[in-house]
Amino acid sequence: MSGGQYVGEFRDGVRHGKGTFTIANGESYSGEFVNGRIVGKGAYTFPDGKKYVGEFRDGRPHGKGILTLPNGASYRGEFQNGEPDGQGTMNLPDGQSQSGLFKAGKYQPQ
Repeated sequence: MSGGQYVGEFRDGVRHGKGTFTIANGESYSGEFVNGRIVGKGAYTFPDGKKYVGEFRDGRPHGKGILTLPNGASYRGEFQNGEPDGQGTMNLPDGQSQSGLFKAGKYQPQ
């Protein structure tokens, strides 16, 4: 993330510790930074209303988290490299849900 406004902690001139970074298109991240990178726990909000709250690695959702989509759908569970991957539950806007294993963002029915 570059070209925006950062408010938070620094170490040796780079974002390090807790802070909030907002860019002109409306995206924002509030959480932990390590050596200028998004790492640890935080919340990322997109201009379309999509929001992810949870663990990050290398600026992408990785670990446990909750993704909420503008249409009301949500996924709670494990992420790898920015996608639902592992055990989780997808709740759909029509009230249906899918629980179990997800791989590369796709539900894997048993």
